[in-house]
Amino acid sequence: RLGSDGLKRLDEVLPEPDANALHRQAQLVVAAYKARVGVAGNLFHSNFDTHSDHDNQQRARMSELLGLVKFLWDEAERQAVADKLVVLICSDFGRTPQYNGNMGKDHWSITSMVAMGAGVVGNRMVGATDSGHNARMIDPATGAPAEGDVAGVKVTPAHDQRGMRRVLGLAGTEVDERFPIAL
Repeated sequence: RLGSDGLKRLDEVLPEPDANALHRQAQLVVAAYKARVGVAGNLFHSNFDTHSDHDNQQRARMSELLGLVKFLWDEAERQAVADKLVVLICSDFGRTPQYNGNMGKDHWSITSMVAMGAGVVGNRMVGATDSGHNARMIDPATGAPAEGDVAGVKVTPAHDQRGMRRVLGLAGTEVDERFPIAL
């Protein structure tokens, strides 16, 4: 009963469910934010674990993922909250740089992340790998690969989390101090 007001607000902004299950996730996340019953959501898209036939499977999955991202932005525009939206696209691990015997790719500790939306500085890349797909040291002042005498750092999930706290206005707050992220 304590949440009945929030559920009523959610019901008022929930659109007619899309036929696509991935799109329904996006509709719910956006509506929950608009109704003030949620501030974050996790859209789950799977089947990127391609230990065989990697290229064909990844191409199809990426097409679905990009369609989901477009739908999410369109839904946020429709619900008039796109100016507040921050989207992260990431995975818990990457794929090996080489193919296995089944033309697949196995698990790799190096991955990537895409960030877009309110407060995110766009049109840039932070981090790099070498020809063996191993993390390179990064110049913390520029985000570019460290060269020469520059003391670099390796980008870790902690860096990503700290960056997102800055984008979301949480850096230096009580919550930030209560749950520190060590680098």
